[in-house]
Amino acid sequence: MLFRSVVFVFDTREPLGIAGSTLYIGVMFVAYWLRDQIVLTIVGICLSLMAFGGHFASGETFDWVHIVNRALAVGGIWLAYAFVTALLQSDKNRQLSETNFRNVAEHSIQGLVVHDDWVPVFANQSFAEIFGYDNAAEIVALDNIDKLIDPADAVRLRKLRDQRRTGKEISNRMRWRGVRKDGSDVWVESVRNFVEWSGTRMTIIAVIDVTEETLLEEKHRSAESRLWSALNSMGQPFALYDSSDRLSLCNQNYRELFGSRAAQVEIGMTFREILDLAMAEGIYGQPEQNKAQFAEQRMAQIGRAHV
Repeated sequence: MLFRSVVFVFDTREPLGIAGSTLYIGVMFVAYWLRDQIVLTIVGICLSLMAFGGHFASGETFDWVHIVNRALAVGGIWLAYAFVTALLQSDKNRQLSETNFRNVAEHSIQGLVVHDDWVPVFANQSFAEIFGYDNAAEIVALDNIDKLIDPADAVRLRKLRDQRRTGKEISNRMRWRGVRKDGSDVWVESVRNFVEWSGTRMTIIAVIDVTEETLLEEKHRSAESRLWSALNSMGQPFALYDSSDRLSLCNQNYRELFGSRAAQVEIGMTFREILDLAMAEGIYGQPEQNKAQFAEQRMAQIGRAHV
């Protein structure tokens, strides 16, 4: 009597097997949360036996309706089993993929961070070190990676993100100023992409520290600016040609020598091209028939630094 009572708890006794197996299938999905393939198989076998066991235990005669009914119920159970097995395998593959990614990321010299709308969910040690943190756990503990970005650049990056969301083509590679844990600046170059993380599409950013390179570029630009300022403040025309007789540097006074053709003077032009401009402008006052001879004599001279 007790056995029959237990069995019939799971038996809706509906004439259609799939409908009659609703509770059985429900138990299969409950077994899914155990995340154990062996347990799932045992549950499937037990439920299949119970689908028929209720009738045997009750002593009722089996007719074709009940046989088909129970067969469909068992079919529903194993269809659910196949579906749940696929879910378990998908979870296993995803976990394996994330594990492999973590193993690779932890040994990467590039800084890597995975975030969900700027909320970090993973970072490697290299990323933590670039921003002056002791370990990756400190990065993941941040409520927003905005704290790692200079405020002015944070606004710029968010605008680019919004433009990208509207469909505008924006480069995934960019350089921006970051903020270390101690408040000092760090320049990084980053590449953005997407990754499947815990079943959700998230953003992954790879960064490298380019602080030294950026500071050198700034010094170079500053020195170049001072040089141009000094050259243009000279009262005399100045030009410098390289070993191939190409113009490598000149000030504004030098360009103004060419009058209406000043805009045609470009860095990289050969001395002969500059000479032709000068003769065309009439700087030397040579008659037309003497220009070729004058050009040959001028080209033969040694130690020329400017026209």
